[in-house]
Amino acid sequence: MARRLSPLELLHPDGVSEFPLVLGSACPASLRPEHRTVSTELSDLIVVAPTRSELRAPGWLPRAARLASEMLAEDGVVYVLSPRGWRRRTIRGLSSQGLVLAASLAHLPDLDDSRYLVPLSSDPASYAFSSVIPIAAWKRRLVLSALSRSEGRHLLARLLPAMGFAMRRPDARPLFDWLSRLEGGVASYTTAILTTSWRGVEGSFVLHRFSGDGRRLTAVAKIGPPFPLDDDRVEEPTILEQLAAGARRAGADVPEPLVVASWNGRPLMLQSAVSGRSAAVILAESPRQLSDVSWRLVEWLQRWNQQGPGGELTEERLAREVVAPARLLAPLFAEGGRYAERLEARCAALAGESVPSPATHNDLTMANVFLDGAGHLSVVDWEAAREDGLPLVDFYYAMVDAAAAASRYTDRLQAFRDCFAREGKNAAAVGQLEGRLRRALRLSPPVAELCFHACWLHHAANESRMNPGSSPRPFLSILRSVASTEFSRLHETQR
Repeated sequence: MARRLSPLELLHPDGVSEFPLVLGSACPASLRPEHRTVSTELSDLIVVAPTRSELRAPGWLPRAARLASEMLAEDGVVYVLSPRGWRRRTIRGLSSQGLVLAASLAHLPDLDDSRYLVPLSSDPASYAFSSVIPIAAWKRRLVLSALSRSEGRHLLARLLPAMGFAMRRPDARPLFDWLSRLEGGVASYTTAILTTSWRGVEGSFVLHRFSGDGRRLTAVAKIGPPFPLDDDRVEEPTILEQLAAGARRAGADVPEPLVVASWNGRPLMLQSAVSGRSAAVILAESPRQLSDVSWRLVEWLQRWNQQGPGGELTEERLAREVVAPARLLAPLFAEGGRYAERLEARCAALAGESVPSPATHNDLTMANVFLDGAGHLSVVDWEAAREDGLPLVDFYYAMVDAAAAASRYTDRLQAFRDCFAREGKNAAAVGQLEGRLRRALRLSPPVAELCFHACWLHHAANESRMNPGSSPRPFLSILRSVASTEFSRLHETQR
């Protein structure tokens, strides 16, 4: 298995660090790089992350700057994580040793999470805050106004709570050089917005690559999780090849793979960029658009799901989609055992029922849905997709995620209740959409209800596998609600 990867390594001209060095005690675990080799003469990535106490200690900063300069490899990167009030002084100290500032990057929401690393150059940062990162409308207007002026960008670099500064030797190869070379062309200066996975450093990384002048988004690179020991296949491009045509016929644009490769023990795919803004950004900015976003998404889901072949609920299929995850999760909550037993009884009663086998995306979060000014839909991140899923599972997940996005993901469990509890504020509207899909796919209420359970079992089981023992676990909380004998939602026959 490939080692964990720090997002800071992706700034290096080679996209990886063989022998990093950390100076200071304030580098978060999520950013700390790991050694790949036992020893080397020089370091290709040096993280300078002092605490305030270290910076106040006489001589600490000059010694660290001198050591960084002496230990830095020819094309190496020094990455500075310095607290507010000390940033200019730290950069000055490193500059006095012959290093130059190559990029300033905002870490959002904070250093510990660092879900987004955004270069504070005008066009890439404006794209990030307009199309990728969900924040309140007033914050977006304020940030975009600051980004439009050089002095505003300098002010953000000084005042934002979490900032990083990439420095290098004057004649070093440029940052992200590996990203500019992926298509086999001549290397050129580029910059990128870096997104990390909620799964942490063992998850995927997504880089929105911009042209050398920073004005144009040219492609999106996705670096997947490490390959399993017994498997070196690149999965997502194959899935895209299988499902893209159907998704497009149904009315959604999907990325086109440009380069498929293995990259340091991980799958890499460079793909075309889609147009528009993410639905997560749209809903965070204007929650009133929840109804319109939901309708557009359901229109596409209906056309896409109707392309699926007919099938039936075989015992094997029910065991895989419902019984196995229910048994897996049963020990994790008080009513889990009884819930699993009830589901097994439902599966036994529905075995042999006719049901479509549509393609499913399986991660239809609003961050993966883009809408342009004309309302045209694009869908990205097909890593979890499959050709033969259960109907409605994308719908149930997407409705809750859209409701959560409209409140900037403050409470996913409440978003679920808003959509599916009897008195939920969105329940009537979601019920109409569900009824439309159920009738279009000719699903009986009992089958639709079983698909409802399958949806939340899938996401809770996935959450459990990816983050064992972690907290909070929103999908397990949702499943507890679903499993409760007190939970009730309006069925189509009652509407």
